[in-house]
Amino acid sequence: NALIKIKTEKINFYENGTICKAFVVAIIDTDDIPDSIHMVSKNNYAKHNQHYYKVFNEGLTWEEAKQRCKEMGGYLVTITSKDEQAVVQNLVFVNGDKNYYWTGGFRIENDNWAWITGEKFSYSNWCEGEPNNGVGNENIITLYTSGLWNDCPAEGISDKPHLKFFNAKNSGFICEWDS
Repeated sequence: NALIKIKTEKINFYENGTICKAFVVAIIDTDDIPDSIHMVSKNNYAKHNQHYYKVFNEGLTWEEAKQRCKEMGGYLVTITSKDEQAVVQNLVFVNGDKNYYWTGGFRIENDNWAWITGEKFSYSNWCEGEPNNGVGNENIITLYTSGLWNDCPAEGISDKPHLKFFNAKNSGFICEWDS
């Protein structure tokens, strides 16, 4: 569910292409938004269901991000429900400046996925057509600022210039702590 939904959209371009008019009406839909989503702050921090989350805009590989969270007493985020997805998605939307964010989700075989904490993998928010293992070895779940998930190699993608979007330096990560 979107926090802001577009109700009406009207865009006009004139013949010469120099004048553009836009008319957009948006509504905020708060019915399905957990109260804790309003706790997201400008210091990259949120709390939900006795868990704490923080966004880090550092370009690391998945293993480096996993180790960094561990050093701080946490773990890479695990997203196990729609409500948790909304909190994490809003946190990244407000505070993120990277192309994508590492999560604690990983492929165990074929299209079977797990969380680094051992929690049951029963919720997902994949982009259309994902996971697809497109370049091979795409065994880690990443989160875009839109909240949608993608599979990506743990070291990012640096050997394919047309896929530099997925270079590890363009990644961030989200740590989670239990209270």
